[in-house]
Order: sequence, then structure tokens, then C-alpha cells
Amino acid sequence: MKLIINQNQKKILLENNDEVLKNFLIKIGLNFTDKISIVQSTYDIPPEFRRVSPPEYMRRMLNLFGPIFVINIDGEKFLYQNRGDQEWFIGENGFIYNLYEIPSLKKFFSLGLGFSKIIDLFWDDDFY
Repeated sequence: MKLIINQNQKKILLENNDEVLKNFLIKIGLNFTDKISIVQSTYDIPPEFRRVSPPEYMRRMLNLFGPIFVINIDGEKFLYQNRGDQEWFIGENGFIYNLYEIPSLKKFFSLGLGFSKIIDLFWDDDFY
């Protein structure tokens, strides 16, 4: 599916309320409802990531940059952390990704938003 939006449509999406943007993302196939969970300690890290990233490293990253999120993207799990000047992703395979390197997120990346916006829209912090 090719997505074409003009500058005015993009401006409306980005300047309007979050519910409009969330509904638009769901409509184009980027629905992260119930696909985001938080990691607040090394005990919360899924087992498949423990073999690719040592717990001590994860503990340091949690202390330095705050929470890490487990994201399910098309059946594959990724860890995500906003590190200020960069957004960090690591796959179950141990590879580190940028936002634009994850094929399913290309539609989102083309809007010029950071993945932290998806966290804001879809992660419900009332449950932790």
C-alpha cells in the first residue's frame, strides 16, 4: 500500500489532536494497541533478549535513559528506548536498528515523527 499525503494533510495530522493521528495510524496499518509493554528492571526483559544483550548493559541503559519498551511489530519483538538524540531499537536477533531500517515502520518514518510519538499514543501508562 502506497501512502501519499500532501503537505496540508500532513500539517493537519501533526497539528491536530492525538486521537486524529492515532486513528490515522491505525487506518494505515500501524496499530500498536496492546503491543507495547514496559521494562523497568532487568527482570522484565523477555528471555529472548537476555541472550543478545547482557543484563548489566540493560541495567545501565535503564539507569541512564529511563524505561525500555518491548514492542511487537508484525510478530517480531523489539526493545525500544528513547535516548534523547537517538531512538534505539534491538531485535530478537541481536541487531540494532534505526527507525527507518524497520520495514513496517517506513510509513510512520515518512511522517517525520519519532517513535516516541507511537509510545505516547498507544502505551497506556495507567496499567504499570
